[in-house]
Amino acid sequence: MNEQSHAEPDVPVEPTLADHLQNLLKSAGAPLPLGDLKKQLKPLYPKGNKKQPRPPMPSEEEITAVLESEGFYRHEGPGGKGKVKYALTAPLSITQLTEQAVREKVATLGDEPVKVNKLGKPGPKMGQEAAAAFDNTIAKLVAEGKLFAYPKGEYATKAPPSIAELTERDVREKVATLGDEPVKVGKLGKPGGKQGPEAAEAFDNTIAKLVAEGKLFAYPKGEYGTKAPPQKPWYEVAPAKADFGKILTHSTRLFDHGVAPQQLLGELQRRFGSRSSPSPTNGTKAVDVPKPVVPTPAAPPVAPVITDLRTAIKAAYDHLCRFVEFRDKLVEIPRLYHEVKERRPSTSVQEFKDELWKASSDRIIELHEINEVHMAKEPELAIHRDDRLYYFIRWQ
Repeated sequence: MNEQSHAEPDVPVEPTLADHLQNLLKSAGAPLPLGDLKKQLKPLYPKGNKKQPRPPMPSEEEITAVLESEGFYRHEGPGGKGKVKYALTAPLSITQLTEQAVREKVATLGDEPVKVNKLGKPGPKMGQEAAAAFDNTIAKLVAEGKLFAYPKGEYATKAPPSIAELTERDVREKVATLGDEPVKVGKLGKPGGKQGPEAAEAFDNTIAKLVAEGKLFAYPKGEYGTKAPPQKPWYEVAPAKADFGKILTHSTRLFDHGVAPQQLLGELQRRFGSRSSPSPTNGTKAVDVPKPVVPTPAAPPVAPVITDLRTAIKAAYDHLCRFVEFRDKLVEIPRLYHEVKERRPSTSVQEFKDELWKASSDRIIELHEINEVHMAKEPELAIHRDDRLYYFIRWQ
């Protein structure tokens, strides 16, 4: 008869205090103070009875003894101060703690740059190790492209705009605030010499962009406006302006000789009326001009020769002031000389200049300089005195 063997049932092994502590700290994933560990241990040690006795809850001294001897790690606050905590891993060094804290703060930054203190810069009480760790962490983050330095000791997670971008932004902001009146280019934030060639080039490029976009319009004398300048009539635009001015000059002379405006228009119509006009460039249809009634022209009187030079100058001046180009009564001296020669052919250039200078000394006329000498036509007919070129006169 075979002897039957009986296996003994497995007896559950009660976890030790060290096992409980290890499981609690592993679940927490972070250091815990002694008080928190005691609270979490209490449910693990229920009260027993006579039939089913249970091990009692370990005392604080027993828990501390296990934590200090069973391979757990003690975490203390800076300088050994603060509440003691326990963990399954060794405490971080000051350098590691500082880097961790800085990276956490950088992760919460927005787009706007902040002062370096907002990144957790340690104070003097934290010691030199913490200060060095902070500076090294900032340098690491900059090298990693996760932090960017700005002026005035600020940092941000976005790269700062370039000089060209800053210049364009400033110019566009200024243009957006302009009114209807044109302004000098300096009012648009033109950079000075200290800001360097890059800023100056960016400014010029931005102005060109705005003009191309139709958001800015160039005006004379280096001004700009947000509205297009008014279009000048054809007779004030080159190349027609110069030719039209000559027509006015010679027409006025004809009027002085007794030719009526209707006579002049009639003769021009007779000579050029059958000539085909070129197609307008603006797409508008040419308007037919009706032929005026041409009266019989009267013989023009001969202009009298004036013997007194000053009288001849005044007559010539009054004649030129009738032209649109001299409506401000400021007449070019070379033009005036040619008109005087029409009335007093014997007048020499030097005689003419001497008479003007004498009239200026007598306070009868005002002599005015020309600012841009290179723009002067026939400067030899103007008055050179004391390194100045007097090019205009105005009768008092």
